[in-house]
Amino acid sequence: MRSFQVLLLLGIFLISAFAIFSTQAGEDPRDEARKFLSKIQSGDFDSALREFGDNTCHCAPRGGYIAYLQYEAAQEPNLAFLKGQSFKFGPMRVKRLPYNKEKYILPWDKPEDVAVYVPLEFDDPARSPYFLPLDMAYGYNMPESEFNKFLLNPEPDWWKGFSLRLRSSLLPGVIKPADTRKPESEADIISTRNILPAELTRYLHPADAAAVTSSLGQTIPAAAAGSKLPRLKSILIGLKIVRRGTISRWAVKKLAIDEPALLVDGKEIQLSRQAPPPDITSDKPPP
Repeated sequence: MRSFQVLLLLGIFLISAFAIFSTQAGEDPRDEARKFLSKIQSGDFDSALREFGDNTCHCAPRGGYIAYLQYEAAQEPNLAFLKGQSFKFGPMRVKRLPYNKEKYILPWDKPEDVAVYVPLEFDDPARSPYFLPLDMAYGYNMPESEFNKFLLNPEPDWWKGFSLRLRSSLLPGVIKPADTRKPESEADIISTRNILPAELTRYLHPADAAAVTSSLGQTIPAAAAGSKLPRLKSILIGLKIVRRGTISRWAVKKLAIDEPALLVDGKEIQLSRQAPPPDITSDKPPP
């Protein structure tokens, strides 16, 4: 009787293990990409953070994975602009990456790495993210002449702090003020102790959208000038998604942004890149 019970328990264990193995092994990394971005879209950052993970070194950006979801962390690329947005997923492309040389013992423990490229299209031009001039995005009021120049051609230097310049709202409070109780970050130390020239520290911390100043000296709040700003039309999100083996879950390790298109005065403009596209395939830690 006891032998039968042992065999029964062993059988249940093997069936359960096989079911788990089959389920995890068959998971599609595209489903993980969709789930991750949908959680950011809904504002559920706590759940989105649980979708991050690694299968080699601990390669989170400075400040941890939460830095990818907060403007305040000044991490570029950043996905904070997706919160509350309405967008459609385009056809995703998956690229299997070479074995990362991480040691394993059992065949089902062999680490797997893939790159998933996710096109997003923002289907409501009246609600899609604003694209701010660099100075406005970092809290510096902008002369109206310079603002109008940007409106005519927002393409020069668009990649500088690009995702930190995308905002769902131009009202104050989008970016929280620095917490003076926290230890100084590397950016804080650089900016407050004159380690680098002022022109190199000007764009360390994004801020609430600054105002436009007219030739008559009047201040036009960003929200009032917002109707003229470019809007994000589409973008490609690249995600490096990994797992420790076929019986482990997929997790997001790294991300990049590329191929943005803007709506400028009702016309779609594809922004051209003058540098190599961001690489999400390597195991090099992000900056």
